[in-house]
Amino acid sequence: MCWKVCRSCSRMVDVDCAVGHTPCLTAADDSGFEIDEAEVIYWGRCPECLAAASAPTASAHASEQLS
Repeated sequence: MCWKVCRSCSRMVDVDCAVGHTPCLTAADDSGFEIDEAEVIYWGRCPECLAAASAPTASAHASEQLS
């Protein structure tokens, strides 16, 4: 199972897992566990939070009008 999680708003989205060679899904040492599942979480910012961060703020816009 794989997820994308937004660091800003905590939005979680299910995503298809990586294909091909995936070394991070094989434990280097299983410590005696019978491992039957692995999870991957991709962290970052969602498109909405990225857009909000790049949008000019109202105070910045107001100071530009005063110049």
